Amino acid sequence: MKLNKELFTAGALLLAVFATASNAADRNLIYAVGLPEANNILEGIVEVPERLEDRTGGALGVENHYLSLLNLAQTLGGLRDGIADIGFIVSAYHPAELPNMNLIVDLAVLGEDPVTMYAAFSEYALTSPTILQEALNNGYVLLSIGAGAAYGLMSTEPMDTAAALKGKKIRSFAAFGRWAEGAEGIKVTMSFNDIYDALSRGGLDAVVVSPGSFFHQSFKDVASYYTDLTIGTFHGNQTGMNLDTWNSLTDEQRQVVFETYGVAMAEGVHALNAFNQYVIDVKAEEAGLTILEPKEDLVAYTNSFSESDIQFVIDSAEEKYGITNAADIVSEFSAVVEKWEKLFEGVDKSDFNAIDAIMQKELWSQIDVSTLANPGS
Repeated sequence: MKLNKELFTAGALLLAVFATASNAADRNLIYAVGLPEANNILEGIVEVPERLEDRTGGALGVENHYLSLLNLAQTLGGLRDGIADIGFIVSAYHPAELPNMNLIVDLAVLGEDPVTMYAAFSEYALTSPTILQEALNNGYVLLSIGAGAAYGLMSTEPMDTAAALKGKKIRSFAAFGRWAEGAEGIKVTMSFNDIYDALSRGGLDAVVVSPGSFFHQSFKDVASYYTDLTIGTFHGNQTGMNLDTWNSLTDEQRQVVFETYGVAMAEGVHALNAFNQYVIDVKAEEAGLTILEPKEDLVAYTNSFSESDIQFVIDSAEEKYGITNAADIVSEFSAVVEKWEKLFEGVDKSDFNAIDAIMQKELWSQIDVSTLANPGS
């Protein structure tokens, strides 16, 4: 979609008038987030303005604009066009622009634990010249990767068997869409921002999502059931910075920005994972929602789907986007996932400091920030 740059720029300037009064930094960057501020995945992002100002001695600040400047589908184009300096990008919305990134995103069935997938994808993406260059080709520098909680099925009626999915309209995408279609459900593609209305009007029967969305997006008002089945993880969120903005920063500022957003996204993954478990264990019942355990036939179908879908991803990447080494990429990424599974073995995932210490040692300290805009250098 072609964005009206003048219109959005005018909106950004108007929003900045109100935001600047509470931000005393010498230069305020604009961060477009197409999600509500209350979403746990943004827990660290909310803290970035103060942290960045403190760490740069007041030279840099950030104005976070939630659901007001660019929606999730618009963010990639808006970031490229300079409507925002920084953006929260959902890779799955842009398969043609980000084919190599989405090859990894499409391996949802590899994921059971979002913390592991976050760490593995962060290492893979931030050290891959191909993925870093892909971001640059779209006008931005990749700063950090995020991951959601494990995805199950939220619905307006009980759907805990494979047979219950037949003929149902299920908002899904990528591997999750194939999972729905494989059970003879109807895959429905739409922006995340449109799901609430679709559920309320009967345009959807279910959505593949994490349980926290009952509260983050108020889906509890339009859906009452959640089948606690791990279909896979969605590990395709990114934070990116407009290339011109990146080039305008000093080396020291780039280092601080990279480190700050890396930790912020990690905090979001940790908080989201914890909140989703709390929803399953406590909060859903308090709100009158029903958590369902999947029946054996649904578990068996999902396991069978997972085994076959990896080859589909490889074939699709080669056929649609000409990624001739897709099988090698999948093998390489799988090895990185195994590496992080071992690194986190025995680690209390509820302890963010323990996770962060491993991330600092094994990843953040190993990244040369200069390579983000000069991959392969």
